[in-house]
This record gives sequence, structure tokens and C-alpha cells, in this order.
Amino acid sequence: AGFKPTKPQRGDVVVGRINKKMRVLGPPALMLNLRGTFTGRCCITELNDMDDWANMPLGKDPSNDSKSGSNEVQRVVSDSEADLSNNENDDDDEESRDEDKAKSEIREEYPDGKFIKCRVLGSARAKGAVELSLRDSRLEGDLEEDCVPEPNDMTHAYVISTTKKGCFVRISRYVEGRVILKE
Repeated sequence: AGFKPTKPQRGDVVVGRINKKMRVLGPPALMLNLRGTFTGRCCITELNDMDDWANMPLGKDPSNDSKSGSNEVQRVVSDSEADLSNNENDDDDEESRDEDKAKSEIREEYPDGKFIKCRVLGSARAKGAVELSLRDSRLEGDLEEDCVPEPNDMTHAYVISTTKKGCFVRISRYVEGRVILKE
């Protein structure tokens, strides 16, 4: 009879190891390896408290690269502006380095293999996985579910996808919504 690890329970504080090679359950989310071969899932809305949410906290989704090319926004310039900008390359290079640094800092916050403290929120929808949170408020003990917004409320949300039927957003780990494109 060997040691059999017990599944982490709601309210437990555990240390997880970020695993970016693991298939993501209910993307966008961060997957973590926990002790005893358990798997943890941290919804994108549980990475930070709502006031600290950032654009693309998990970086660019590599699965979108092959579908639509680059997701970066580029400014369109005329030929004369392009000639002028070639003469002012020093300023542009500095701005470009600042943008690259900001992008790499986003990716560096959750690098593959990093150990991180998490709060267990309960069992995930996927068999064997545990729902986790990295929010400071959760680590301090707040286990209350996020409030479901009422119709016509303004709220924060992360964009999950955009299709002809609308823009689909995640408001909390169990609440998703749709914004009709004409709005």
C-alpha cells in the first residue's frame, strides 16, 4: 500500500506548475499540473481581480496564426510617409523595442514551467480537473462567486471569439455572453 494523494478541495491553497503544452480545457484558460498527477484549470477571468484585468494576459493564441495571419494592428502609410519614416528610423526602432518589451512581459507573466500559488475553487466541468484562481482576493480567502450581471449592466469581459453571429465574451468562469455586432 503506497501513498495515494488526495484531490485538492475547495478553499485549499496549492502550488501549481504552469503547463502550456497541455490541451486547454474551456479556453481561454491556463492549465496547471498539481501534486499527485491532478490537473488544474484557471479561467482567464480568474488570473487577476477584475480591476487588474489586462488585454491578452495569456499572450497571442498560436492556433489563430494559421487561420488569419498576423493579429497585430499595423498603421497604413502612404509612399511619401514611408520615405519620411525611413529617415526617422531611430525613433521608430525605440518605439518598436518598447512594444516588443511590453509583449514579452505579458508572455513572461505566465511562462511554461513556472510554479505559482493558487486557490482551489472546486471541480472543473472536465473530469479530473480542478478549478483554480490566481486572484489576490481569492488567495486572501474570498470564495464567493462573481455576480451575474443584470440586463443592460455594463461589465468587464474577455473576448473569446468573434463570428458572423456576434462577439462572444467570458464574464466569469461560468458566465459567457454575446455582443451583437451591430451594437
